[in-house]
Amino acid sequence: MPGKKTLCSKEVADAIAKLISNTGCALNAALINVGIPSSTGLEWRDRGEGKHPTKPQREPYIYFARKVREAEVQAEITALAVIQRAGLGGLIEERTEYRYELLRDEHGNPRTDDQGNAMTLRVPTKTTEFKKPGDWQAKAWFLERVHRERYGRNVRFEGEVDVNNAIAQVPAPAENADEWLDAVRKQAEAASQSVT
Repeated sequence: MPGKKTLCSKEVADAIAKLISNTGCALNAALINVGIPSSTGLEWRDRGEGKHPTKPQREPYIYFARKVREAEVQAEITALAVIQRAGLGGLIEERTEYRYELLRDEHGNPRTDDQGNAMTLRVPTKTTEFKKPGDWQAKAWFLERVHRERYGRNVRFEGEVDVNNAIAQVPAPAENADEWLDAVRKQAEAASQSVT
């Protein structure tokens, strides 16, 4: 007896892949957007990659997994290219200057709205093109994330914290939220000072 028909089709795979590629969204978000439960889509990917513990690798799941992977790679490459381009600078941007003119009636008198305010017209006067400078922050972001071992923010913690004790000492919510937050902050400071 054949199994039930799957919703996994080339059309669904292509729609999900297009969302991921164009927006850089995670697979879960793309699945939800097209109306497929996350657990179902993740199972499809696992089956397509041959990682499902009980179900065999076969089409259309192989196609689905391949399209999702290609889309994820394309989104990553596109995002990194945008960051690299921002770091280099040279993008052309336009700035437009405007002047405001009073609107006048047929007799030359200023026109007003229902509240008696003078009505104006925004008129463009000059558009200037300029090249944007490079953005060092885009380059720093890239280095911190892609070459984390050399440029990443390495935060190392050595010591012990009694998390159970710290949580037990969090004060009950007060009527005034600011007072309660201050009390929580004081408890957190005390807990961080008790680190050995």
